[in-house]
Amino acid sequence: MPPKRTILRFESLEPRDAPATLVSATKLTFQDIDGDNVAVTFSKAILNAGNVDTIFKFDAGKVDGSNATKQQLQKIDLTGFGATSAGTAITAAGTHSAVTGGDGQVNIGFINSTGFDLGAVTVAGDLGQIDAGNSDPVAPALKSLTVRSMGRFGTDTQAPGGNLVSDIDGSLGALVVKGDVNGSFVSVREGTIGSVSIGGSLIGVIFCFSDIGAVTIGHDVQGGTGNFTGEIRSIGNLASVTIGGSLIGGSGNTSGDIFCNGDLGAVKIGHDVIGGAGTRSGRIDAGGKLAGLTIGGSLVGGANSDSGEISSSGDMGAVKIGHDVQGGSGSNSGFIASSNGRLAGVSIGGSLIGGSGNGSGEIRSSGDMGLVKIGHDVQGGAGNSSGFIASSNGRLAGVSIGGSLI
Repeated sequence: MPPKRTILRFESLEPRDAPATLVSATKLTFQDIDGDNVAVTFSKAILNAGNVDTIFKFDAGKVDGSNATKQQLQKIDLTGFGATSAGTAITAAGTHSAVTGGDGQVNIGFINSTGFDLGAVTVAGDLGQIDAGNSDPVAPALKSLTVRSMGRFGTDTQAPGGNLVSDIDGSLGALVVKGDVNGSFVSVREGTIGSVSIGGSLIGVIFCFSDIGAVTIGHDVQGGTGNFTGEIRSIGNLASVTIGGSLIGGSGNTSGDIFCNGDLGAVKIGHDVIGGAGTRSGRIDAGGKLAGLTIGGSLVGGANSDSGEISSSGDMGAVKIGHDVQGGSGSNSGFIASSNGRLAGVSIGGSLIGGSGNGSGEIRSSGDMGLVKIGHDVQGGAGNSSGFIASSNGRLAGVSIGGSLI
């Protein structure tokens, strides 16, 4: 019998410790600092050996032939390519390596396309900052932005002197953040925001000089020590806001704040609205109409004026609060008011309790007010007009109190 032949099979090895490499006119690969194998892909064939080191800026080393094997991508810079790069879509994805490690994500410090529009941008990790757009009100400055988080690492992923302020000069089609927005300020000028979806918490700012579509926050909107932190602000209309957790004011003024100059659609808060130490903290404010409000927990006033406040300049739809309305030490804290319109009605599952601040624990409208239902007590506090219900220049349909008037 002839001897058995041995067949040799060569098994390909996973790439190890490779520096950034230009793969094609649309793709670059590298290993990030914790070992992930990362691919950055462009929708346009604009990469070549002559420009790749201008476009991609790392903390150490360059592309092709660098001695650096694990690199932090600090910047993708498309500003020097004019119309050639306009409309480019960018996808950055990381893959965990059994050899070199990693978490399956990629973190990018800054994507700079100032003066030129971008297509859909997707970063499977954290993004510190993105600038894009040319003020064109027709074409979007940024078709969409989808990231794992924004601002999670502060400016550590950027070159020295970086910041977390993103400037979109034109419309942003959609913002999708699967985790938190932490310390980032997203500013959209000369255009609208189609929609905002944040799976975690907003501990930063979403600011638009025009209309914003539906906003959904999975957990909390949390104000901080600085002014205008933990804020959703529209200079136009705001279609709707849904927050799975709480709206929480901080010690900074206008922190933990939902504000629009125009009309505000239905607002739903899963847990509480809590005022903080700053003025206008823990606040929902519409310059026009407020379609309606539902708070699953309590409305709690804070230590400064207009904290824990619900207000609209125009008509306000039905307000439903699951537990208590509690005034604080600040004036107009724990406060519900339609200053120049009607209030459809208010339902409070717990008690309406005034605080030491004037107008704390107060429900007021300048026009007609629908039926007010209080499940437990109405209790005045040390402040003037606290624990107070008033229709200043209209009719009050009625008041039902399940407990005591104190």
